[in-house]
Amino acid sequence: MKLPWVAVLVTVCLIASERAWGQASGEAQPDPFLQAHCADCHWGEQAEAGLDLSRLASDLSDGDAMARWVRIHDRVARGEMPPAEADQPDADERRRYLAALGKSLTSADLGRREVLLRRLNRVEYEHTVCDLFGIRVELKSMLPEDPTAHGFDTIGDVLAISPEQLEVYLQAADKALDQVFGSERPPKRVDIRMPLGRDPFASRSIGRLFVKTDDDSLVTFQGGWCPSVFNSGQATVNGTYRVKIHARTFQTDQPLVMAVYGGDVIVGRGPSHLVGYYDIPPGDEWTVVEFEDYLEARGAYQMKPYQLSAPTQGPNRFTGPGLMIGEVEVVGPLEAWPPTSRVQLLGDVDPERATIEDARRIFLRLLPRAFRRPVTDDEAETYVALSAAALDQGRPFLAALRVGLQAALCSPEFLLREEPVDDIAGRDLRAISPHALASRLSYFLWSSLPDEQLSAAAATGRLTEPDELRRQVERMLRDPKSQRFVENFTGQWLDLRQIDFTEPDMRQYPEFDEMLRYSLVEETHRFFREMLERDLPVANFVDSDWSILNERLARHYGIEGVTGTRFRRVALPEDSVRGGVMTQASVLKVTANGTNTSPVVRGAWVLDRILGQPVPPPPPGVSAIEPDIRGATTIREQLDKHRNDPSCASCHARMDPLGFALESFDVIGGWRTWYRTLGEGPPVNLEYNRRRVQYRRGPDVDCTGQLPDGRPFADIRQVKRLMLADQRQIARCLCEKLLTYGLGRQLGFSDRPAVDALVAATEDRHHGLRSLVHEIVLSDLFRSK
Repeated sequence: MKLPWVAVLVTVCLIASERAWGQASGEAQPDPFLQAHCADCHWGEQAEAGLDLSRLASDLSDGDAMARWVRIHDRVARGEMPPAEADQPDADERRRYLAALGKSLTSADLGRREVLLRRLNRVEYEHTVCDLFGIRVELKSMLPEDPTAHGFDTIGDVLAISPEQLEVYLQAADKALDQVFGSERPPKRVDIRMPLGRDPFASRSIGRLFVKTDDDSLVTFQGGWCPSVFNSGQATVNGTYRVKIHARTFQTDQPLVMAVYGGDVIVGRGPSHLVGYYDIPPGDEWTVVEFEDYLEARGAYQMKPYQLSAPTQGPNRFTGPGLMIGEVEVVGPLEAWPPTSRVQLLGDVDPERATIEDARRIFLRLLPRAFRRPVTDDEAETYVALSAAALDQGRPFLAALRVGLQAALCSPEFLLREEPVDDIAGRDLRAISPHALASRLSYFLWSSLPDEQLSAAAATGRLTEPDELRRQVERMLRDPKSQRFVENFTGQWLDLRQIDFTEPDMRQYPEFDEMLRYSLVEETHRFFREMLERDLPVANFVDSDWSILNERLARHYGIEGVTGTRFRRVALPEDSVRGGVMTQASVLKVTANGTNTSPVVRGAWVLDRILGQPVPPPPPGVSAIEPDIRGATTIREQLDKHRNDPSCASCHARMDPLGFALESFDVIGGWRTWYRTLGEGPPVNLEYNRRRVQYRRGPDVDCTGQLPDGRPFADIRQVKRLMLADQRQIARCLCEKLLTYGLGRQLGFSDRPAVDALVAATEDRHHGLRSLVHEIVLSDLFRSK
């Protein structure tokens, strides 16, 4: 099907006909089960917990009503409703009611299912353009922020296209094609090697901030603002550069860590990035740090010591530790000229002699990959005609070709993911076509378009065979591009993308620094990668006897025996409070606000992300908890008052215990037995970076509690053990998150049997993460509409 030039997303709402209960003329009458077991508390103006069944819509085509009835179903199924103190239905009565309501909910969910053309989100757009042409260019920041739904930015019903966005896509395509074609003549190369002390920019601060040695090396003593920039090696064009830095310690017998940054490290108005942290051992020998790094034009490199504070006197008189930086070498760009992307695009076409027929051959070769499906001659002709018109206006061949390419990169066929049904599938399901399956799989694991192998398997039809699907999944997970899956999925499932949303109050948490921030995210990414590589049971996400640490993070966790910047798998001490993702500092930071922690926020997060039992939004008019940071009252005391409201009690009974168990961790994921406060309390006799801490000792932490079913716990270790009593639910939750991310839609009530089947299929492998990914891809859910 050829899509129109102007992208219009048409959604069709199918209305369900079944009702969860009957309606007499005039006034709603409850189902006999609800009449017998629920109406006393949930009927009329005095209904408890904000649930008035007499006013609850029975039309399941209404999304809010559907969600309410699903929650009623689930609470009855879990035995939470009727409450324990009320008369209980017998097992057969409960089962019959759930079966009848479940049938109505399933039918209504299938009827409400929408078929959408989903736009590429901005991460996918950048990866798709770069992988299509074999280039590297930053486009994501040019595009508008993508909305999220159900926890992910891959959801079709919120990824629409507006005319304003199309204008931005034109600009992004233009920037990408600049990189594809490259410069008209070979770019000026950088090939320089000199001591940092001879760099005109860095040498300005000699005597004021730096010490210059006899061999023109520079010594710096501070890890904060530091102009130790090798500006002589400034990048001439966007590209990859090879860098060598000679460094050693100064006035210390202890190792140091050198941080290296690339980009606009002088003015700070353009993009910059952390290249890495590097161990510099003590001694007189130079440590040579080597790396290759992508740098945009006019970018440079900055080197400085980690966690050294500025000297209290001039650098020439300072006797404390410093970092000596000697010779620095920068060579690049390393990319060939003409750019490989231009050579591959043109093939054997000579731009000086090319005709419109050559442009047609280029489009017929490129568009099937760009559109992720076979392309007819007529479809290609749209873009050939644009280039032909430009040629007729007297433009050179490459400029004319560029006009058609820019249109293709902004077309609905490129921006939207179409998933047509395979008419020859011969199966009793709405199976998507092999090319659509290839595309769905590649965006699931690579956030990008299919490569040649995957497209070839789709073209021959082999991709629909289970053995071929397994082979392709294995190949794709071994490919470096699968790191995109690791980072994009965990970034949203675990909220890691929000790591910088709040900044810890440095008066309360002076130990939080950039390397800790980098390390805590890296731990979670590497933890997920380790789970994926080794097919480890998903129970490890709740509790594990290992993690992936470097020295900075191990010190934060109070774990000994880990030295250096290198991340490695570390066996945790017996009965450690760490292990799993809930007690990783990254998760603990994103579930806090920079100053305070909230059991409500953390408890709701665990219910949603780990247990798959999200709580509904609070009733209208219920105010949020505002913790008293002066320590006058504890959060537990405030929540006790909050729960006096019957409309809040049921949800808080589920959220709060899990959150209280995590109160032993502060806003940056450190262990605590008492709260830090800037108000009243005894002073704390500690120093950090030669300064006495400002915070005081607040109330003691109480991390005890009991789960809604009455099981008590003393701390997070016992809560983890209680959660692992139902490992199927842990696997089910993760399966639902992976499917939502991969399918680009919210899972509905009708999907539950398929999810149950997936969980059961991995039970013999202890619900291994890699096994779960395989089973998801092989499932009818993944291969059909």
